[in-house]
Amino acid sequence: MGTQGSAGVSEVYAEEGELWLRVSPGHAVNERWLQERAPDLYAEWWAAPGAGARDRLALQIEQRLEELESTGSWRQAVDRSREQAGPSAVADRVARYEDAAERLGAITLDDPARAAAHRVHQVEGDEVRELVAATPAGEHRELLERRLDAADLVADRPFIEAVSGLTVEVDRLAAAALTDAGAQATTNLSPEVIRAEMAAEDPHAALRADVLSAVVAAGHDPAELRREIELHGVDLSRMAPALVPASDFYARHTPAIEARLDCGITAGGFRDLPSYVASWQWGRPATASLHDTEQALVEHVVGDVITSVDDDDGCRDVREAHRMWERAADRAAIREWSAALESGDLELGVEQLRGPEQQLELGLHVDVEHDVDAGHDAEQEVG
Repeated sequence: MGTQGSAGVSEVYAEEGELWLRVSPGHAVNERWLQERAPDLYAEWWAAPGAGARDRLALQIEQRLEELESTGSWRQAVDRSREQAGPSAVADRVARYEDAAERLGAITLDDPARAAAHRVHQVEGDEVRELVAATPAGEHRELLERRLDAADLVADRPFIEAVSGLTVEVDRLAAAALTDAGAQATTNLSPEVIRAEMAAEDPHAALRADVLSAVVAAGHDPAELRREIELHGVDLSRMAPALVPASDFYARHTPAIEARLDCGITAGGFRDLPSYVASWQWGRPATASLHDTEQALVEHVVGDVITSVDDDDGCRDVREAHRMWERAADRAAIREWSAALESGDLELGVEQLRGPEQQLELGLHVDVEHDVDAGHDAEQEVG
């Protein structure tokens, strides 16, 4: 065993081709595991100016390990949920979806294989959700639905981490999604918060998702509204009441709306916005006031989104909008959950596990040559 680093409690040593960071007399953490699961502490460890600073940081690493042990992992929560669900064809299908989600979540965003794998996973998800929705209402179906929601979090792990800058929390909060606490946190999110998340991801896709989600929520099929819009224009209060007032919709999607208008002006060869608006067959502003102008611009953009729904598969456009909404809700919920976890305001409700399986998930190495600290009584080594 070669040792490098400090001569205090904390040290770095190599064993079987892996580096280990000793964080207490009886315990060491795999360097690779720490880098992947707690990059903030990993960076601080290597930036520490000396042995004393590393010794103090070792205490924080131990505390992080204990936190992870107390909440359990998503996989552990899934295994318990499978036992609760009991055997059935639908439950088996959900279990296969969870396994596929875990594999997809391990594919990085820059891997060329991810795009195709993601599309296949989305198609499978649509089919599985239809099967679950067809099962009798009750606790069994609610559990299956929560399992699907948690699996989607895991499948989107690289995307969520890239956007939100989170690592460990994705796994912990996927486990929380299987509990009532996780479900309650999601339902408490306001539409404004979710819309802001979507706009931060892709302003143009966010505008489209906002429109289509509002149309479907009002009980309309976007494809069935196309002919009506072409003949009579947009009645925003009836077709998409969630987008009223128009001034609020304009305010939250200003960059995307103005970009669409600029594109229309350029493509049509118009001199300016007034000449472009004057060319519309329907929906021109009733007056030159700012209110009427914004109303007309919003109605035109909303109508353009609805009439551009895919001819062959309008449901696909709606599903894409729904997925974007769900991803945004996931990211917003993650931040809220993370803040609540840090402040102690939220209990995950995941039963605390005992035994070696839990420490195996943490990549914990117990050195039997030293006294074992209280709370870590299993002997194992994980690479």
